[in-house]
Amino acid sequence: MRKSWLPKVPASTASCMESKPATAGAGDSGGFGPRASAMDFNSWFKCRSVAGYVLAAAGVAAAGFASYFVASLWGSPRNQFDLKIYYSAVKYWVGGGNLYSYAQPDAVMGTLGFTYPPFAATLMTPMTLLSLGGARLFAVCTIVLAVVLLTWAILAQSADLRGPRGILIVGTVAAFGLTLEPLRENVTYGQVNTYLVLLVVVDLAVVSRYAPRWGGVGIGLAAAIKITPGIFVLYLIATGRWRAAGVAVGAAAAATLLSAIIAPAETWEYFLRTLWDTSRVGFPDSLFNQSINGLLARLVSPEVPNKILWIVCAAFILAFGLWRARHLFRLGDDLAGGVIVGTTGLLISPVSWTHHAVWALPTVIVLVIVISQRTKGSHPSRGGWLGSIGLASLAIAAFGWIVEPSRYVDDLIPDWSSAGWTSQLLACLPTLWMVLVVVFLPARSFDRYGEGPSTPRRSAAATAPSAPRTMPAPKP
Repeated sequence: MRKSWLPKVPASTASCMESKPATAGAGDSGGFGPRASAMDFNSWFKCRSVAGYVLAAAGVAAAGFASYFVASLWGSPRNQFDLKIYYSAVKYWVGGGNLYSYAQPDAVMGTLGFTYPPFAATLMTPMTLLSLGGARLFAVCTIVLAVVLLTWAILAQSADLRGPRGILIVGTVAAFGLTLEPLRENVTYGQVNTYLVLLVVVDLAVVSRYAPRWGGVGIGLAAAIKITPGIFVLYLIATGRWRAAGVAVGAAAAATLLSAIIAPAETWEYFLRTLWDTSRVGFPDSLFNQSINGLLARLVSPEVPNKILWIVCAAFILAFGLWRARHLFRLGDDLAGGVIVGTTGLLISPVSWTHHAVWALPTVIVLVIVISQRTKGSHPSRGGWLGSIGLASLAIAAFGWIVEPSRYVDDLIPDWSSAGWTSQLLACLPTLWMVLVVVFLPARSFDRYGEGPSTPRRSAAATAPSAPRTMPAPKP
């Protein structure tokens, strides 16, 4: 009998292994070939023993260190710049000042201030009880935790995440997610976008499935914190979920009403003036603005892009994105539809900084799951090998998010119209990738733990019991 290259499995772990009869075959030695070794290795993480959990924790720690190394190598330190604005502005507000009058000096913009609705400031108020260092540590820990929960909510629909194996899968995938620039910059800037995507994904993937009466609450709260998640209300309407859309609008209205009671002057000022002042958030032709408006702004820089052209492009992308998301929803993949809508929101927004594109992680996970299913033959493939190559290309292109654009394009170009087509193309690569995601992202197909397919959604006619078959009357 050939010895396995793996260490001897402890008795506590071995007791968890399934004893299956070995099937001899060509190249086998009584069933102890490479496949048996791989099964032994996998059993370390399937077994709920101390050894399994220790090994899973070690694997996650190694992935975390690798993620930190990649982030340090390809990212740029931001020193929680945005968090400092939130902290100082809210502290100034709590001390009696006007929330939207606070201005922090900035080398590029001159000054920067608080740009979110008053409800977001209300939620941030407790952090003023901490020192700035304590608030920064709290933000880093909660953002990382949000990435882990986001990863779990996505993967739980397609994989068994119980025990050490689940810890290893979720931990390593989350560590990979933190190497992507949007998530990495949420940590380094101290941004809120990861929390918002988590609220939406939990709403679509968990609440709508297990507590449908509360469906829409997460979307409503996210929209109250930052206006842009409000696009998901249109998604709920487009998919016929009027109750959930009403719940989302009600939750957003209730949160806004609460902030209006606490800060009536700031609420009026935000919705009447601050919300419409796009000059507060930055220059639209910045390299880090990856919306369609940013692409147009760079093409005509230093002139201002034509608003009519932008509105027409945004309206077309919105209509097409909602149509595609509705199609994926009808195929049964609500989360993939949500990914389409989130990406559409990034494209049509006047300004979408790279740290807004947290939807890159759910997109990559969905793509990898679909590619894996097609490889195993458990997915109704459309387009054959050509479609699989397209999906693989999208998944590989997503690794471009690991390197921030300023690493290969000058982010201080004063006149983009004279920068040359190479710089223009490189500057909009994330934008083009998001357009391709909206156009080509497919739905997943899964049979969850033997429960039978939870998808696709069928029409009433398709699911109605068939009429009893009747025998033809005998001929006389």
